Amino acid sequence: MEETREETRPWRDVLSKIISDPQERQRIADALGIHQVTLQRWVNGTSTPRRERLHALLKIFPEYSQQLSPSLQEAFPGFTLQDTPDEVLVPEIPPTFYARVFNTYITSPSAWRSSTICSLVLQQITTHLDPLQMGLVAVIAQCMPPKEDMKVRSLRATIGRGTSPWHCVETHTEFIGAESVIAHALRTGHLVSLQNHSDLEHWYAPPYQIAAESAVFCPLLQYDRVAGCLCLASSQPHHFSQIHLDLVQSYTDLLLLGFEPHEFYTFDDIALGIMPPFEMQQPLLASFQPRVIQHMLQSSQALQLLTRSKAEERVWREIEAELLRLSVEDASSRNNAHRSINDFP
Repeated sequence: MEETREETRPWRDVLSKIISDPQERQRIADALGIHQVTLQRWVNGTSTPRRERLHALLKIFPEYSQQLSPSLQEAFPGFTLQDTPDEVLVPEIPPTFYARVFNTYITSPSAWRSSTICSLVLQQITTHLDPLQMGLVAVIAQCMPPKEDMKVRSLRATIGRGTSPWHCVETHTEFIGAESVIAHALRTGHLVSLQNHSDLEHWYAPPYQIAAESAVFCPLLQYDRVAGCLCLASSQPHHFSQIHLDLVQSYTDLLLLGFEPHEFYTFDDIALGIMPPFEMQQPLLASFQPRVIQHMLQSSQALQLLTRSKAEERVWREIEAELLRLSVEDASSRNNAHRSINDFP
């Protein structure tokens, strides 16, 4: 329960100044897992935050720490600035955020529901699980829809959100196959946690593995069907405590609202192939938009209706097939080179 106090302390005045900006007020509320009204109650003196939220408040605004710290220590005897990341982390998803997601699910047009919910949840994950802003990225790798009577051959990184050094993840696309730890997470149906760089070196762990020191991969699992994987990477080793892992699982469950029933596949439907490294994928990925336009022009000339979404789906399948073929050719080339070296007298 929140304690109530009548006195007004200088820290309340500082907080009042900070939350005068509506966007900052919402950001603080999301980071602390509270409602905006609670922040106003703190300012008015009708409510007082719990101590773990005081720590989080200082971490969110380090530029105000010199102003806030003495006042907080005076107002809360025994309050110390010495803390651990778990003390800063709010250990549950805010009920207000559940309400936002459910409202989005109900009110969003079907065409936009998936991307809206997924973007909303990913943004909340980066805010919640990285309150100290040390560097965290959250990405959805979704199963590529197979052709009829075929198996799922790869996953594609579709939506991402991140903090430094991963500011530009929203425009990144990458195909992922059996070579990745994501494939292991899908096969087992369980969360996989890699807590240091040496663990990551034993796996190919896209997407955004550059600069990652720890990572978590959690299947988007609905009973015995899977839609893909939630992938998180941190710039800090051993970032993901048990509290983090529990939150990752809870957020993964919430993400399921962003997927349609036909986007889930049984484990028997999945037979991932090998995908080439991202560097080899880039030329084909760069051709995506021109190909989509070309397909739409060709369909128009043939007097056949082809929506942009259908054109995009067709092009992604083409690129996937070419990448799978490229991977086989690259492996064959390397094997031939290896045999040539061994045959050299």
